[in-house]
Amino acid sequence: MIAAEADRLHDFVERVLHFTTGHTVARSVGRERVDLESVCAAALGPLQERIAESGITVRASVDPEARDTCGDADALVLAVRNLVQNALDHAEGVQRVAIDVRASGRHVIISVTDDGAGVPAADRATIFEPFARGTRTRERGIAGHGLGLAIVQEVARAHGGRASYEPRSLGSVFTIIVPLRRASR
Repeated sequence: MIAAEADRLHDFVERVLHFTTGHTVARSVGRERVDLESVCAAALGPLQERIAESGITVRASVDPEARDTCGDADALVLAVRNLVQNALDHAEGVQRVAIDVRASGRHVIISVTDDGAGVPAADRATIFEPFARGTRTRERGIAGHGLGLAIVQEVARAHGGRASYEPRSLGSVFTIIVPLRRASR
């Protein structure tokens, strides 16, 4: 388990270094089979202790029609983990985080929803830009470099999709939309 986590951390650092030097996070998305239920589990695994200590309820739901696609599983794990960490770190007053994966036509939609305070309107235009840090984040002294959401956007683009933010009356919805690709047999 320690060796696997060390490998994951090494991969994460490599992806961040590629990103910060102007390379894409996933230069070419592989055509490997990706089980999005396993992606969610792998994204949440290292966060379990932190989630338990926080008292925040986190759940994941994967529509069977959206479970299997093709792409870069490690990059998708990184993106989903970044979205959950974003909610844990930045969503003031959050009590619940939900990961929902569903198919919509020829796309897979991965949504991470929280019931926190949401992103201030003044910060919304830049949240996916590298090194962007929100006003509340800076005011509250939360550590970070503003790369998490930029990496999410890059992973989505590398898969032929996009990432987006949608405010709600209570909380936020961050979404990754990528083409639904089936593995060739």
